[in-house]
Amino acid sequence: MMLMTNKKAALSSALALVMAGLSSPGHAMEFKVSGQLDRAFTVADNGNETDYASVDNIGSNSRFRFTGNEKMANGMNVGFIYEMSVVQFGSTEFDIGKNSGGGDVDLDTRKIDIYLEGDFGKVSFGKGDGAGYYANMMDYSGTLYYGGGAWYTLYSSGISFVDDNGNQLYRIGATNSVFNAVGRQERIRYDSPSIGGLVLSTSLDNGNAYELAARYHVDLPGAKLATGLSWVDTNDLEIATSPTDGQPLTPGSEFREKQVLSASASLLLDGGLNFTVSYGNDETDAIANAGQANQEGFDATNLFGQVGYLTGAHHFAVNYGETKDLIVEGTKGSQIGLAYVYDWSSAVRLFSSYHLYSLDLPSSVKTAEGWGDANDISQLYAGVRVAF
Repeated sequence: MMLMTNKKAALSSALALVMAGLSSPGHAMEFKVSGQLDRAFTVADNGNETDYASVDNIGSNSRFRFTGNEKMANGMNVGFIYEMSVVQFGSTEFDIGKNSGGGDVDLDTRKIDIYLEGDFGKVSFGKGDGAGYYANMMDYSGTLYYGGGAWYTLYSSGISFVDDNGNQLYRIGATNSVFNAVGRQERIRYDSPSIGGLVLSTSLDNGNAYELAARYHVDLPGAKLATGLSWVDTNDLEIATSPTDGQPLTPGSEFREKQVLSASASLLLDGGLNFTVSYGNDETDAIANAGQANQEGFDATNLFGQVGYLTGAHHFAVNYGETKDLIVEGTKGSQIGLAYVYDWSSAVRLFSSYHLYSLDLPSSVKTAEGWGDANDISQLYAGVRVAF
C-alpha cells in the first residue's frame, strides 16, 4: 500500500511540474504521417503435415500513424501519437491444416497518446506502452521482431503441436511466452531524465494496475551495453487477452491478478559480435473456466539467450528459448532459431528465419488426455518490411 501511495504521489508531482509550464506559447506544431507494410511467407511442418501461408508479420505489424510535436517557448516539448494497425491474416493466426483463407481484417488502435517532456523528464497519458513494456527486449542484433529475438512466438503462436496419431495438443503460444508485461494500456506514465544512461519509469494503468521499470544504456571501451528490468502487478485490470500469447481469451475464461517480473541485457562489441539474454516470470493468482489450464494459478518462467553478428547492412543471429510451467505445471516449450536480416535501404528490410519448436508434457497430462509425445514443429519464415 505504501508503494502504491508513493507511486501515485510521484506521478502527481511530475504532472504538477508539467502543468506549471504550460502557459508559455510556442511555435507551430510539426505534423507527420508515417507507417509500414510488413508481410511474410511462412512454411511449417508439425511432423504429420506441411502447410504454408502469406501472413502479416505480427513481430512488427502493418500500421500507420499520425504524429506531431511543438517546441514551447519555455523549452518544453508537447506532442502526440495516434497509431493504428491494419492486419490481414496475422502470423499468430496461422495453423497447419487450417489455412483455408485470408482471415478477417484486424483494425486496432495501438496508441492514442499525448506526451509532455522537458528537464523534468517525460509524462505520457492516453493509450500507450506501460512503463514495463519491452524492458525485457534489449537486443542489439537487429533481428528482433524480424525473425529473431526473444519474442519468437509472434511468428508462430497459433501453430498447434500434434502427436503421431494426429491429436491436436497445445498451440506454441500456450506453452511458450516471453512474459513482456501486459502490453499497451490506458495509463499515465512518467519517465525520468537520463541519469548517466539510467532512466526510471513508472505507470498507473486502468484497473489499479501499476508498473515499475529501469533501463540503462552505457558506452564501454570497445562495446555498448543495454539492460532493462520491470515489475508489473495487474491488480483489478481486466485482462482481455491470454497472458501467454496475447490472443483473445475464450469467453468465460478468468485470469485473476498476476505479477510479471522481467529483465534483459544486450552487449554489442565494436566488431559486430553481440550477446543477448532475457528473463521473465509470470505468476497468476488463479485461473478459472480455462479447460486444461484450470489450476490455482501458475508460476511460469522463460529464459532466452542469443548470439548475433552484424556487419554493414547484414544481421545474423542464433538463439534458444524455453518456457516452463505455463499452460500446465510440468510443461516445457522450447525453441531453437536462426535469423538473418538485410537492410536494403532505410525503408526496405528483408528478413528470413528458421525455427524448431519442441514440447515436453508431463505424463499425467498425456494419460488424462490420451495423447502421445508431441512432435517437433519446424518453420521457415521470410518477408519484407517497407516503411513510409
